[in-house]
Parts: sequence; C-alpha cells; structure tokens
Amino acid sequence: MQLHTLSGVAILLFWAQAPSSPRPAGSNGHIQFNKDGVMGGAAVGLGLRLQRGILEVNEAVPTFLTFSISLDFPALAQNACADLDLPAPGAMVGDAVSAGYPQNLAPGLAGTLFVSQRNQVTARLCKVTPGTVDLPPSMFRATIVRSF
Repeated sequence: MQLHTLSGVAILLFWAQAPSSPRPAGSNGHIQFNKDGVMGGAAVGLGLRLQRGILEVNEAVPTFLTFSISLDFPALAQNACADLDLPAPGAMVGDAVSAGYPQNLAPGLAGTLFVSQRNQVTARLCKVTPGTVDLPPSMFRATIVRSF
C-alpha cells in the first residue's frame, strides 16, 4: 500500500493478493488507513467504505473506458441509417455503452452506440423525419462501464 498526495488530494494505492498467497507478517488482510479526522464508516469512493480505520470494498467497483473520435457521417435521407466505427481497445461484445453525442446533432436523427466486435464500437445514426441531413464532422464519445 502506498499513500501519495497530489495537489492536496490523498491518493491511496493498494493491491490484493490471492488467498493462496502468503501475507506479510502481522497482516490481517485489511488495509489500514489511519488518517486523523477521518470518521469510520465514511464512503470514500464508488464501491469503497472506510469502517473503523479499515478501507473495504463494499460493492462492485466500476471501471470506465472512454473513447472519443470525430466522425463524418454521409448525408442521410428519410429512413436511412449509416454506421461508422470507433477504435475502442478493451471493449468486448456485450458491454453496455453510454453514448455521447455532438452538441450540433441535427433534429430528426436518432443514434445508438454499441460494441460490434472486440476492441470496436459502432456508432449508428438514422434519419427518422422527412428530408435529408448532412452532419458536419463531429465528436462522438463512447463510455463503457464495467464492474469487477
């Protein structure tokens, strides 16, 4: 375990050992965080709890993967769709994706982002109203949230 400070914020780095691994002498398997003024039972982050000076994992801790890229979709007529891909290292088919759309997304467009294959997210835009729209190159963001 290591405790670092960065701009006045304490960062606690720790690791876990498999049960079969030997523990250091005197270790009880808990991470002690003995900082004055910190109350026991305080939530210290997503999935973490400080209970009587012991830092515990009390639920699944989320991992976030975020990918952004400028995409240039073709002109879309009514009832037409187009797919463009974003490189997404670490993405796996079945991961949930939270979409981040550009601020200038034209009215009448509906979109979705999904993991289409390992390490790749597909952005799909569909024109659902009459007329044609040609969106300029725009930034799209895909955020994948996983728990461990």
